Amino acid sequence: MIDAGANIGVFTLWAAANVGEQGTVVAFEPNPLAFRVLTDNVRTLPQVTANQLACSDQPTTMTLHFPPGRLSVGSFDERPDRTQSAQVSVVTLDAALDSVHGEIALLKIDVEGHEVPVLNGAARTMQRTRRLALEVSGDDLPACEAIINAAGLSRVSLTSGMWNLPERRGVVAHFVRDAA
Repeated sequence: MIDAGANIGVFTLWAAANVGEQGTVVAFEPNPLAFRVLTDNVRTLPQVTANQLACSDQPTTMTLHFPPGRLSVGSFDERPDRTQSAQVSVVTLDAALDSVHGEIALLKIDVEGHEVPVLNGAARTMQRTRRLALEVSGDDLPACEAIINAAGLSRVSLTSGMWNLPERRGVVAHFVRDAA
């Protein structure tokens, strides 16, 4: 299982419990504050590899902006409440996961507005993914869904209004590999 935008590892811990010690969970979290908590949370789990990296459509270095002291809502977009920043290394999921062989049971993406570039950098990864969970702005869902559908995954559910936000601010979409 893959966790892009792992934050402190809530999904990562669930995934680790589900794959067991023989499975593999790869987590990506660029926020330095959240990454410290993530690594503390998974330090005794040999099946988890935590990477202090952001994901996108090309390898580079970018500036991550986040509210001071906050472990979440970091993004590459500058906003008035995001006055702290850090330079973070960026990889594509395809390059980062080349050494992870076989089918990916579940790919979870929660990257605070950077979904389209992450998906564009995950074409090969999605080709071997069975299920995908995507947290995305409702406005960005059509572009994301087109990329995901092109990889052979179809949407099976959509949960809107998470965190009591209006749908345009956030939805969780679930996709599965088409039966062939």
